Amino acid sequence: MHLSLIINGIILEFLIFIFISQKNIWITFILIILIGMTIGSVISIPGKNLCFYYPEKKGTIISLITSFNVIIGALVSVLGEKLINPEKITLKENETYYPLEVAKNYIKFYKLSLIVIPISSFLSLPFLKKYKETHDKQNEKLDKNIINNKSLEKANYSKNLKAAICHNRIWKIAFITIFSQFGIGFGLSTFRVYGALMSFNGTLMQYAPLFFGLSMIVFGPIWGYINDRLQNFKIVKIICIFLLFNSIILSLFIKSKFIYICCLFIGSVFTTGINTVMRPFIMKIYGMKYFIEIGGVITICSGIANIFKGLLSFVISFYYHTGNELQIPYRIIFIIGIWSNILAYALASKEKGNEFYYPDDQNKVSAEDLSIEMKTKEDINTLEKNDVAIKKNLNM
Repeated sequence: MHLSLIINGIILEFLIFIFISQKNIWITFILIILIGMTIGSVISIPGKNLCFYYPEKKGTIISLITSFNVIIGALVSVLGEKLINPEKITLKENETYYPLEVAKNYIKFYKLSLIVIPISSFLSLPFLKKYKETHDKQNEKLDKNIINNKSLEKANYSKNLKAAICHNRIWKIAFITIFSQFGIGFGLSTFRVYGALMSFNGTLMQYAPLFFGLSMIVFGPIWGYINDRLQNFKIVKIICIFLLFNSIILSLFIKSKFIYICCLFIGSVFTTGINTVMRPFIMKIYGMKYFIEIGGVITICSGIANIFKGLLSFVISFYYHTGNELQIPYRIIFIIGIWSNILAYALASKEKGNEFYYPDDQNKVSAEDLSIEMKTKEDINTLEKNDVAIKKNLNM
């Protein structure tokens, strides 16, 4: 686990170094995708490890980790805005680019990240302790015979993982995650561009990431607590309904700056909910053993959807340059978001939340089966002791 995080950090440093050493727009896009994949490949490891310690509090743990990440991300965004645009320059009507001195400050920001990332990683790793199941010496032989059959475990692992990925259920969960957040996700990811072209207040632009992050920080643990208490997939359907109304309001009142920001704030609350609920839900369905792999497939699908939204906003910028012009395609996208929310609700209505059945998981031993085996072993030991005692009495 530690080695994975170290290697990942080295790769991330290399990608960022290339990122600031070139000026090709297409290479920049590719590097952004690679950086996202690098971060996404290990971001779930600490959370999964912590859930092993407190499996009954998975929703709360994941939401607290998410809130912590949001706090750090929001602080980085605010500090980045202050470093990149310290004068709070606001684009005037029909302006589409910031001054050159502002653009150059981006390089300073990424150079700073080259220093911060290895230092923060070095300071964090000692606090990460891998969870290991402990067994007493009396059960050691039984554990080796039942649980630690490595060759059988490896064969079953491949078969079970293949069965889960090839089943349509995992794709249904992925599409629920993608469709439920399409409209609001586009609004959040393009807020920086849209706000600049709409001449939003410079101070608001600097503190908006912290403003949106606050909703995730406050409501993330609340969603986690609700999930741990209810343990019901109906929460996802409720979230889909609220995100549906959010997309409707955005499409109708896109010209209002106040309503636009309020909708993004409220939408971030419910996207936090869908992301918080989905991860413990995946653990419940597929088990902790396969969480990283199954969750990774869904994360990749969400990442591809985010790439599509990024490319969509990039293509739109070729044909619509000012804030008023952007309102036309953005309204259409929010209308599409309405239908995607409806589709997400329909898919969520078909999900029952029962555990996924692995067809060839012979190596999996339930707690009940293990207790039966232990009871049998204890009975055998008792019989052997009684037999020895009887023989001693007979000899006497």
